Amino acid sequence: MCRSGQHRALQLLAEMRPHIKLVFLNGSIAERDTPLYCIWSAFRGGIQIESAVLEDLYSGKARLSDEDTAFSWNGMIHSKMNSVYNHKVSFGDGGALQSELDSAVSIVQRASYMTRSLQNALKGSSSSSTSKEDHSPVTVADFAAQALIVSYLSEKFPGDAFIAEEDSSILRSDTTLCDQVLHILEAATNRSWLAVNLFETLDRAVGIGANESKRRTWVLDPIDGTKGFLRGQHFCIGLGLLVDSKVELSVIGCPNLNVYRSLQGPLYDRNPVEYIDPSLVDSGYNCHFHENSVSVFFAVTDCGAFVRSLSMPIGAAFEIATSLKQTDMTLCESAEASFGNRRLTNEIASSLGVIKDFIRIDGMCKHCLVACGAAEGTLRLPPVGYVEKIWDHVAGDHLVREAGGNCTDLRGFSLDYSEGRELDTAVDGVVASNGILHDSILRAVRLCK
Repeated sequence: MCRSGQHRALQLLAEMRPHIKLVFLNGSIAERDTPLYCIWSAFRGGIQIESAVLEDLYSGKARLSDEDTAFSWNGMIHSKMNSVYNHKVSFGDGGALQSELDSAVSIVQRASYMTRSLQNALKGSSSSSTSKEDHSPVTVADFAAQALIVSYLSEKFPGDAFIAEEDSSILRSDTTLCDQVLHILEAATNRSWLAVNLFETLDRAVGIGANESKRRTWVLDPIDGTKGFLRGQHFCIGLGLLVDSKVELSVIGCPNLNVYRSLQGPLYDRNPVEYIDPSLVDSGYNCHFHENSVSVFFAVTDCGAFVRSLSMPIGAAFEIATSLKQTDMTLCESAEASFGNRRLTNEIASSLGVIKDFIRIDGMCKHCLVACGAAEGTLRLPPVGYVEKIWDHVAGDHLVREAGGNCTDLRGFSLDYSEGRELDTAVDGVVASNGILHDSILRAVRLCK
């Protein structure tokens, strides 16, 4: 690429959009007059609207001139900025739940950006996480994401109930952790938060009893895969809406999944599905992500399943479906070896004739890979005596089913969400699949167990 031409294209773009951040691909901040390959990122309301490589337009297939490059980018920014606040543009076909779908996708998208930014900012920090009574980890991101989502949906749908993983007990006794969460929420929402508001918002999601199960209820896992989050690997935000105890809507934000690698699955020849695109960080929580990362999956009953990335225009998404494979399957399991039984899952895979390695990835990201055809099944075989929580299943179960797959316990029964925060104690494992191979996987699990 001609340095003088690129220099001129950057100058023109900077003149048109002086608020645009220009960042080196190696992570350094670029001066406006630095003629090097750069990406641009436009931010509005804490969401990264677009990220693209100047070289692609300038010297790629389009071979645009420097003036045309700058004007083309300016037009893209303008259309995306306008679409963010154009509430007439809907996400997918939500039918009678279109308003709920639009609101859920919007807030999960915002929370996905916030949590991935936090993951970058908190690497190596020990003061931003603690352990609960069951010794499972919890971080400022868990609390911040739950408060952000519950607060937003409470305002949109004041009559709805909530069930979510966290409550305020830890923050009430840990003022340092509480102050960190308040600071994050103020940055994410651009308004002040008081501790009392934070506590009330978190505790609004302590759940409902079985006798209230007919009430519309949002079920949220603010950080599904907290250990993955802490390792700098995969995690997700899972949100579902129960109506009469049946899941009618699901949204899963996977901050580190790349849309195109997920859609192409094993066919992707450069990086595996679980590869995480590196972030470009300038300071604090301000991160610039690859344009196809931060995948948001969503579905409404009988309306199909979809996925989009943060950089796509509002309303744009790819429809997804489970694979049609009957042999040569790919299976997923948790990246956390302590949650499950690797010996058992290896035996199951062997009995099924699986020759490929497991895709090991945390949270309901596994369900997303099954839903979009990147894998044929996922196994969840927790330790004996573990009681399953509904927030670990609601969104993933629904997404897989709407994409054409199946999700059941090891007996082949659909999961029952009518009993409050926990599944029936008889549920000692869960299998999600492309549907075609479901019975085969269940038989293999029963045989090996």
